[in-house]
Amino acid sequence: MPSVLRNKPDNSKRSKSGKSSRLQMNWMKTMSVGASVFVEPTSVDQIQEIVRDVKRFPSPIRAAGRILSPTSIGSNLDGTTISTNKLAVIHGMKQVKIPCTKDSDPILCIDCEPGVTLRELQLFAHKHNVEVPFCAEIGMATVGGTIFAFSKDSCIGEHPVKGMGLGDMASMLWSVQVVEDDGELKEYCLFNQNGQYDEYFQKLLDSYGVTCIAVRMMIVTRPQTSLTTIIDVSRFDWRDSKVCSSRSEEIYKDWLASDSVQGNMMIAISLEKRQMLMERRVLGRCGFSPLSLPLAAYYNWVKKRTIERGADLPPILAILGARCMQGSMFTRFYQKTRTPGNHYRMDVPLEAPKVSFSILAFPIEKFEEVLSNFLRFTSDYEIANNYKPKLFVITFMKPSGKRVAGPLSIKSSDTFVLDPTTNNPNDESYIQYIIECNKLGKSLGGVPALNQTCCLESDPMFGANAISLQPANRFQSKWIEQFCTVGDVTEVHNPAGVDLV
Repeated sequence: MPSVLRNKPDNSKRSKSGKSSRLQMNWMKTMSVGASVFVEPTSVDQIQEIVRDVKRFPSPIRAAGRILSPTSIGSNLDGTTISTNKLAVIHGMKQVKIPCTKDSDPILCIDCEPGVTLRELQLFAHKHNVEVPFCAEIGMATVGGTIFAFSKDSCIGEHPVKGMGLGDMASMLWSVQVVEDDGELKEYCLFNQNGQYDEYFQKLLDSYGVTCIAVRMMIVTRPQTSLTTIIDVSRFDWRDSKVCSSRSEEIYKDWLASDSVQGNMMIAISLEKRQMLMERRVLGRCGFSPLSLPLAAYYNWVKKRTIERGADLPPILAILGARCMQGSMFTRFYQKTRTPGNHYRMDVPLEAPKVSFSILAFPIEKFEEVLSNFLRFTSDYEIANNYKPKLFVITFMKPSGKRVAGPLSIKSSDTFVLDPTTNNPNDESYIQYIIECNKLGKSLGGVPALNQTCCLESDPMFGANAISLQPANRFQSKWIEQFCTVGDVTEVHNPAGVDLV
């Protein structure tokens, strides 16, 4: 179980060897990194030197971005943590083509470094009249922190590479340069030289950086995709089992309708207010929307404040749920492209309310069964333990069928992700609730993510489903190790990677 921090630790200390060290904490203030050495290199050469120098930079080495994960994946007691935040240059746009194909159109990619945030990446794309199809709400996450880990977004439209999935940042990766455990620089690409999908590349996407450190990458883009966002707020008496069943069926049908026209939805269910927010994303213009500019700005501001504080649905949404408002121009706005994710405060005090969450992913065919079961379970759990989370947030994603571990390895045309959220991640009641949620999710065929499913320490075998590669010794932390000794992953490296001199 993750350590629950009750007191803010001292952020500076000296290791036994006399090296400087820093006790970094994650955004939710639930986990301390605890590395003996914390370094912030400014070049790839420096990272290579660090990896090769075992005496000055003790194993394990773990790369870190903004340390936003709610889990303990960033913990690295007595090891070396490399922050890639200072490698944050966008080198420009480049055209690429699938090898050995005559008819494929060129794809425009952004060439960038791992410390670039997702918001910065998207804003750069917009300046060139393109967009990254993945658009996370938390825009301060870094590219390097998301391409080998799980992230989520209810994306719309099509992937610029036919046959690839939509819904996470890793699916946007065309190629990546990495420093491997021997300090050598290699490059891996979505396609091999024969124009076939590279199987090892797919395994990297759910590897959590256990075989290498990403130092430069190419991210695919597409022409900007216009959309209309429609806000639908309604009452949801989730404690009533009959209402749960009927509403779950209705949501599923609504999603099917959206998906049939390349749209999507995001759902938030307030357990305290018994309200449901359904954010529909429709391609192009849909309906009369003269207030688009102020509504889009205001809605984004409301979401930002809600996410930052881990708060419940704001009262203003109840007004939009009135009958006279439903379907009106006050509930929809048109945009030429998705709004970039937001940057949030990083220095939220330990005791202040803050968002946290824990995800489980399921095949879309189980939507009604899973949502009904989780709501009934939560109702019973509240009666027995006087606790329930703030919200259930639901995201819909589209797997490629090529991933071998984690949420997007689910064998289904689509998956959905369920997040119970809280504004007090250090609450023991929340931790116990998540442990029980994981048991229920496992019984229903759910799949976790090491960076976004909390409390996997209580069931390492369940957590092993999330990781795709056996770690190299240089990059294997004690926390990661517990999930690799119980799984069935044996491959360590790919000799077909391209050496870069």
